[in-house]
Amino acid sequence: MTNKQHALVGNILATLSFLMTAYTTLSLNLNSADTVVSSAFTVGIFIGLSFNFILHVLTWIAYVRIGKTGDKGWKIFLLVIAIIWILGAVFGILGGFIMGVGGIELLGALSQLAGSIFLIIAFALKPQNITISNG
Repeated sequence: MTNKQHALVGNILATLSFLMTAYTTLSLNLNSADTVVSSAFTVGIFIGLSFNFILHVLTWIAYVRIGKTGDKGWKIFLLVIAIIWILGAVFGILGGFIMGVGGIELLGALSQLAGSIFLIIAFALKPQNITISNG
């Protein structure tokens, strides 16, 4: 696989993880009974989800830019984001096991971990130059 294909797989898995996390966060936390705490907490949830959405848009832009001139900065961006997301996934998996949470939360953390690994591989691979000769 090329680094662009690895970035594609990583983006798909990370986006699926984001969708699962957004669904569980919104469905579980917006049903809070305390309206004072709930309103401040809800604003925080939406700010966090908006920030995460922007990061995912930027990773898709980085995917499109890989293979073009000047893609080194986008590859470094993918590497940094992947490292941050790996840390988040590891804490999500460990927290899920400690708290006994399973299902879609654990699946989301595993998907984020796998997607992050693919993004790191996309950074680590050297571009392959294909030459065609008529000989």
